[in-house]
Amino acid sequence: MDSPSHLLSEEQLKCSICLDVFTNPVSTPCGHNFCMQCIGEYWDTTDVCLCPMCKKPFFGRPDLHINTTLKEIVEQFKVTHISTSEECLVRPGQVPCDFCTGRKLKAEKSCLVCLASYCGTHVLPHHLGDAFRSHTLVDPVGNLADKVCKKHHRLLEFFCRRDRICICQFCRETDHRAHEAVPIQTEWEKKKPYLQMAEVDILRMIQDRQKKVVEIRQSVELMKSSTQREIQESVQAFAALVSSIERSQTELIALIEEKQRAEEKRAEGLITELEQEIAELQRRNTEMMQLSHTEDPFYFLQSFPSLSTLPKTKNWSCVTPATHLSLGAVRTSVSQLVERSQKELDKLSETDG
Repeated sequence: MDSPSHLLSEEQLKCSICLDVFTNPVSTPCGHNFCMQCIGEYWDTTDVCLCPMCKKPFFGRPDLHINTTLKEIVEQFKVTHISTSEECLVRPGQVPCDFCTGRKLKAEKSCLVCLASYCGTHVLPHHLGDAFRSHTLVDPVGNLADKVCKKHHRLLEFFCRRDRICICQFCRETDHRAHEAVPIQTEWEKKKPYLQMAEVDILRMIQDRQKKVVEIRQSVELMKSSTQREIQESVQAFAALVSSIERSQTELIALIEEKQRAEEKRAEGLITELEQEIAELQRRNTEMMQLSHTEDPFYFLQSFPSLSTLPKTKNWSCVTPATHLSLGAVRTSVSQLVERSQKELDKLSETDG
């Protein structure tokens, strides 16, 4: 024979005050059952003791005792129905009940007025209470407050292509009735390919700039080699001069090295600027990848305008790094100076002769 707990439903074992399974159940003289703490706290807030269910008044506060038979049935019910309760627990991807404490149950309905989601137990007041009759219940919706029209308290189900905002059905029929409005899902599916195209452009821009960084670094190395050769040739040219022009030789070397440092500093500045653009493009690419994988149309459409436009970057096609220092004219002048010096020495020699 089945136990009494198998013959009763969970609703029959719930306190009508706390809407949970009885804890220390007591029976009022009119035959209704409540949790001992719930009925006690209820009577503490009223001037007249009456039954919360049938509103029958009592002369004086009844002396209530725990209904042991009902308590045993409740305890047996909790044991035999624990596996069923486990199935109601919220799982990843499901909307949790906003009013469950401890272990959260999955929501059965969301209220567009309360902006909250309720499990099967906590949604009962919306079905039974007069105060909630004007509230609108819909299937569970995550992040409800962000997806409800602030004006009409309805779900944002459409996208206005003229104003580029999400709207509800009432908005579509009133303020936006002359605008082109489509379901959010439709607009999401239309915009998603554009984001993917922009993502391809971002990747191409990153690759172009990475190549430019390699090119500039190679140019710096070539410039260093060229600079060393210029220094050596200049030293050889000045070696033919007398000691009176050694100071000029030192100044020229210093000038060459200063130009080298200036070009290196310029190259480092270009690399830094490129690396900053690469970092920004990589950040934008990461955001695009995250947005392209989101399943939340509302979040997608909010973020799409700021991510679909390519960031402003420098036109690097006109930037050409230096590979050598143009010091040939200086070297020629030194050679001419050597020749003139030699001629002057020859003249001096002839004069001395």
